[in-house]
Amino acid sequence: MHPVVVSIDTVDYTAVQELIQNKKVVILDVRTPEEYREGHIPHALNIDFQSPSFETEILNLNREHHYLVYCRSGKRALNASKTLQSNGFTSLKIYPGSWNDWVQHSDVVEK
Repeated sequence: MHPVVVSIDTVDYTAVQELIQNKKVVILDVRTPEEYREGHIPHALNIDFQSPSFETEILNLNREHHYLVYCRSGKRALNASKTLQSNGFTSLKIYPGSWNDWVQHSDVVEK
């Protein structure tokens, strides 16, 4: 039996706004805690992808929820999404422009 491969969708700023407004996703910020404290998308949950405990921490998340994953520029978000996927998460979206794109388009920042 082969593992199910689920595609990971990418979304742009407009789609992110719609997802947030409709409360259809859990926003997962995979930057460091220091980056997160400097500012983040409102209501984002911070789990540092570079932390040795990342895989342990994501196991506490509900695999049934829909997740929007972002970082600073997109690379960690992609790698974190692959890790989430390999741990049974099936509804993932990546914001490839991530934090850099968010601050260019929005003045809504939570600290």
